[in-house]
Amino acid sequence: MDFEANDLFMNLHLAIIWFLVGFVLVNGLKALHIFGSGKRQEKKSVNKNVNPAQFAQYAYRKSLPYTPVYYLTVWTLCSTFYFLQHTPANIYKDALLTGIFWWLLTLLLEMLLWTVVRHRFQLTPKEMYMHSQPWISLAYYAVLISPLVLSMILA
Repeated sequence: MDFEANDLFMNLHLAIIWFLVGFVLVNGLKALHIFGSGKRQEKKSVNKNVNPAQFAQYAYRKSLPYTPVYYLTVWTLCSTFYFLQHTPANIYKDALLTGIFWWLLTLLLEMLLWTVVRHRFQLTPKEMYMHSQPWISLAYYAVLISPLVLSMILA
């Protein structure tokens, strides 16, 4: 049989492009949700001496149940566009590799973005991974399974 390299493995260039799109979208949605919720809470507050970081922490905790929904929606959408542009010989293998690749990149980059980089919404590792359960785990599972679920639909 005559196969090209792209037929045997995931298309790395497309996978990276759609990962970046998904990563920016999902973290943008999270940040907007946290920012908007924090601002609403700040306006409702009668105590004007409260640190704005406390409102951000409160807003982060309130946004957690929505996180898996954001991830599942965005990553399924990115998987759809990825597979519309790339038709592998073995869609299940490609979906598994793409899901693992996106999952690992998400774990690494979100750790850097949310716990290492200093910003208004910065979290400690304990806040990010221990206090955010089960929501953060469900969100990361969504990244992993989105390409697989879509491959079952497309096959």
